Order: sequence, then C-alpha cells, then structure tokens
Amino acid sequence: MILVAFVTLVAILNCILLIINFALFRQFAGRILRYDAAAFVIGWVMLAYQADEPANYITTNSGKVYTISTCAPKTTVYMDRGYTFIAVPRELNNAVLIQTANADKMSDQNNLFTIHITDGKSAKIYLVMDGRIFNGSPPAVFRDYKKVELSEALHTTDKQARYVVYVRMLAASDVEQQFEGNLFSVPPQKNNKANFSMYMVMISGVDAAQITNGNGREPALNSSYLLIKPKDSVHFEQQILQHRRWLEHGADNSNRLDLSTQKIKGILCYNATLQYADLSRTTFDSVNFCSSVLKEIEYSDSRLSEVNFYNSHLDSANFNGASFTNCSFIGADLRRSIFTSVKFKNVDFTHANVSGMIFEPDSLPDVEGMASADNLDSITYRTNPAMLIKLQGEFKTGGFYTAQRQITAAIKRRKSELNPDWITRTIDQLLFDVTSDYGLKPFRPLMILITLIYLFYRVYLLLFFAGKLKIEIRHPADNGQGKETVINDGIHPGRLVFLSIITAFAIGFGEYNINEWAKKLLREEYDIRSFGWTRVTLGIQNLLSLFLFSLTVVLLLGNPFS
Repeated sequence: MILVAFVTLVAILNCILLIINFALFRQFAGRILRYDAAAFVIGWVMLAYQADEPANYITTNSGKVYTISTCAPKTTVYMDRGYTFIAVPRELNNAVLIQTANADKMSDQNNLFTIHITDGKSAKIYLVMDGRIFNGSPPAVFRDYKKVELSEALHTTDKQARYVVYVRMLAASDVEQQFEGNLFSVPPQKNNKANFSMYMVMISGVDAAQITNGNGREPALNSSYLLIKPKDSVHFEQQILQHRRWLEHGADNSNRLDLSTQKIKGILCYNATLQYADLSRTTFDSVNFCSSVLKEIEYSDSRLSEVNFYNSHLDSANFNGASFTNCSFIGADLRRSIFTSVKFKNVDFTHANVSGMIFEPDSLPDVEGMASADNLDSITYRTNPAMLIKLQGEFKTGGFYTAQRQITAAIKRRKSELNPDWITRTIDQLLFDVTSDYGLKPFRPLMILITLIYLFYRVYLLLFFAGKLKIEIRHPADNGQGKETVINDGIHPGRLVFLSIITAFAIGFGEYNINEWAKKLLREEYDIRSFGWTRVTLGIQNLLSLFLFSLTVVLLLGNPFS
C-alpha cells in the first residue's frame, strides 16, 4: 500500500513538472525517471527490513507451543523429541512443517490447535498419522481428508512408527484450519499403552510466512463444540449452556452465569462462552479454560490456583485484587484486561496478547514468559508505573533486551499521554515516538533521513523547473591564476540529488566531516552556494537530518529512554 502511494505521488509530481516546463522535462525525463526508480527500490528494501518477522509459533490447548519449520532430511520431527527425518518424498520436501509435540499424543481435545493460512488456495495439507493408533477405521480428524500413497516412503528415526498419509486441498484463499487431538473420537489400543506417536502436519504450496497462529481469533457464538471434563460435571455444563442462551437471546438476568463466592475445582472446560459472567470472589482450583470466550468477565478478588487460560479470549476482563498461583495465560487474548493489585506466583504469559492491558500488580509474573508476550510495547498503567519499571529492570538483568525496549516504549508512551501540556506532549511524540517508538525501532530515524533526502530532492527539482532555485556551482579555476570560475548552467537532476545528499550529511566536527568525505566520491571538485529561500530550505533539511542521524547513533549505542 505504501509503495502504491509512492508511485501515485511520483506520477503526480512528474505531471506538475511537465506542466511547469515541458521542454526541460523532456530534456531530463530519463534521469528523473531513473532516480525515481532507484528511490522505489530503496524504499522497497527499507520496508522489507522494517517489516516484522512472521511469528513462527502455534499456541495450543495443551499448553505446548508448536514451532513452524520446513520438512526436509535431518529436520527435527517434533518440538519435544529428537526424532529427525531420514527420507522425505518429493510431495513433502520443503513443505511447511508444524512441529507438534509428541507429548500431546494422548490428547483427545476437539480443538488442540488452529492455524490460519493466507493466500493458500490450492495448497495441500498433509496429515501423517502413526498407523499403530488405528482400531480398524481412520479417526474423525481425517473426515475431510483422503488417504494418499506418496511417491516414496517417509522415513524418520522413529523406527517403530508406521505412517499413514492423508491429504486435503484447500479451495479458499484464507482458511482457518482446526486440528483435533490424536485420540479425539479414537479409543487407544486395547492394551491401553501409548505405543504410538503424535501425528505430523505438513502444508505444501505455501511458505512459512503464510502460516500463522489461528488461536488468537475469537470464535463465533456456538461455532465450536463445548467440551466439559470430567463427564459428571453436568450441573456446570448446564450453567454454561444456560448462559450461552442468555447471550444469544437476551433473556432476563436470571440466566446470566453467577459463580461469585463459589468454589470451582477439577473442571476442564473447552470452547465455553462466558462473556459478562460474574466470577468475582470465586475460588478456582485445578481448572482449565481453553479456547473459551471470557470477555468482560468480573474476576475481581478471586483466588486462582493451577488455572490455565490457554488460547482464551479475556479482553477487558477485570482481575482487580485477584491472586494467581501456578497459572498460565499461554496464547490468551488479554487486550484491555485489568491486572491491578493482583498477586502473581509462577504465572506464565508466554505469547499472550497484552495490548492495552493495565498492569499494576503487587508482584511480578514469570519474567521469561512475560518477555515473550505479544505487543509488550502497548501494555500500560493507570497512574503508577512502578511495577512496569521493575519489570523493565528484570528484563535487563535477564538479558531480554528487546522486551526491555518494548516496556520502555510502553512507559514513555503512557507518560506522554498523562502529560496535561498538549504542546510538550505533541513535541515529545513527534520527536521520539513517531521517529523511533521511543527507542524500539533504532534504525527508523535513519530510514526517515533517507526518505527526506528524496523528498527534498523533489523540492529542489520543483524549484529548478520553476526557475526559483538560487544556487551556484563554483569550480576551481583552471587558468593557472588561482581564480574561481562561477558556472551557473551546470545544474541538472543528478546534481540536485547530490545536493540533497551532502546537505543531509553536512555533519561532523573538524576534519571528521561526512560532507567532505562524500564530496571525494566525485570526479571533480566544486562548492555549492545557496541564496534566499533555497538556503533556508537547505538549512531545514540539514537540521532535520542532524537530529535523525544523531538519534540513530545514540539508539545504536544504548537506550537513552530507559
């Protein structure tokens, strides 16, 4: 989108030049278009460099975090085992591999994990099952797949495995693909031994960047199968179904789920919809809420022990005054949730979305898990940044420098928001947030500087075509008398590009001057002198470039904002 806007802008600017001076544009059109093409390529490279790396993980309802890799000989099969591929048939060679966890082979969940495939029309999903699990018929996980014989056998260092391959071709471009557990609707062997391995997932026809974690997307009401364990938890399941009907049909509040002051123990809940439920002052012990919609729930003053919120949607949930012991929010959506006056003890936020989360706890969660949380730079506080500052220090001590920069940006951004003086707030945001995200993007100032070189070149080019460019190019005299010769007719777009470059880098001290070093790249020596508003424009570019270059250097040497 940015590159399309750039091409459109360049086309408009060139049309203006054509209108101002057709003869001059015809004379220099080739050079102008070449410089525009070079700017386009440089811009494309900068955008590619600044683009965020695609996430190479898949969060699951087992608490494991699967990784995304490539299927090839010597590649590790599972994320938690040392098995590797020995021989890979051509259909699967270099396909995207979801490295599942072999520890999940006993899972009977109906939605163990979900992936999102972008632009995947005609891509093929291969499911490779260990045939030792079958009891006469394929499991339900393969109901949309066809059994296929590969061109050659798939071999891994797991010598006991007997692989059976199923395939499905995608008919749509963007697909949400849900995967059940290994034992979903498939009973284990009669001897009840786990003498089989977890299935494998390979996707051909796409690359790894097109595969993302699909567990962060909120399911529609009633779109997933509700699963409650143990099976004798009938009353709890009836309460959830009654609450769902209340959400669907807007019945009176008597159907709204209210578990306040109660004790919930030993419940595993998958795909529940508990939005707006009242769970305040509730005691939870050994409870799982997986892939559940728990938005805007009141958890205030609750006590939670051994509670997992894998891949659940908790945006705007209120945990004020709650206490957590051995809990996990792996893959949870915690946008705008409230964690004030809470107590954490061994709490994991790995890959949780903490954008807008209000963070003012009494103690810190697990630092390593918090360092891998998503959107840390958007976490915030109400009035007291003390625990975020403490977390910032813990990140620095633990060597999580990226997370440290993200927390620094979050603190500075909130501090700026709380500044009542709109003038200083605006200046602070323009100078440091827009340019570098308060140190989170140390190379962004340099890229803005390069962009300004092109933009000011276009300004000088416009002035040149309009006959308003007041500059002189002075060459040393060649008549042997030591006098300078003023040449006013040597101006062309190439020299205007160089004018913009040396103005941007007119930075240095004494003999250490980038401007003078740049001039030595030319085949001839000359000075450029400016007058009037042209000189003012050059001065503005030089000051902006000096600030951006200095900010880049400072950010690369350290983090001044922390």
